[in-house]
Amino acid sequence: QPVAEWSFEGTAPATERDKGKKHVLRLQGVKRVKGAIGKALHFAGGASTVHGQLTADLQTPPAVTVQAWVCPEGPFAQQEGPGIVYAGSYLMRITRGQCH
Repeated sequence: QPVAEWSFEGTAPATERDKGKKHVLRLQGVKRVKGAIGKALHFAGGASTVHGQLTADLQTPPAVTVQAWVCPEGPFAQQEGPGIVYAGSYLMRITRGQCH
């Protein structure tokens, strides 16, 4: 059972709640767009961010799995390495591949 899962199906322009309604993300400079399944977020450069509070239940247990579907565009489409998710000492980065 996931501790938090966001589908981005909401309609509030600046926030998104997880399916359990316990964790809120603050959205800045992103748009909801059609995704591979349901809706997705479109980021328009460095001014586009999503922030959430690192609550105790997201920090426990010590082992975690984070998953995201990402399709880079423009200059990042063929670049490997930019960080996309950062939380404490964890960083998720892009490796080259194809978007479907």
